[in-house]
Amino acid sequence: MKIGRTVELEDVAQGYTPVAGGVEYMDVSGARVFIPMALLVRLYEGVKWHHEKNAHQPWDEFCESLFVNGDM
Repeated sequence: MKIGRTVELEDVAQGYTPVAGGVEYMDVSGARVFIPMALLVRLYEGVKWHHEKNAHQPWDEFCESLFVNGDM
């Protein structure tokens, strides 16, 4: 995790655990992060809406490419 004016969450290193009210995970630097479920859903829906409005690649293909290629 990089902290400055912006907090940059790194990719998941050791997996994630659904917990009451959200998800907890440890990033590659060892920082433990809790993300509330409402925030996860809000971010997912917002990014999906923006992608579908502005991109030519279908959402499902885009999501798959994140896991296959590691691209963002």
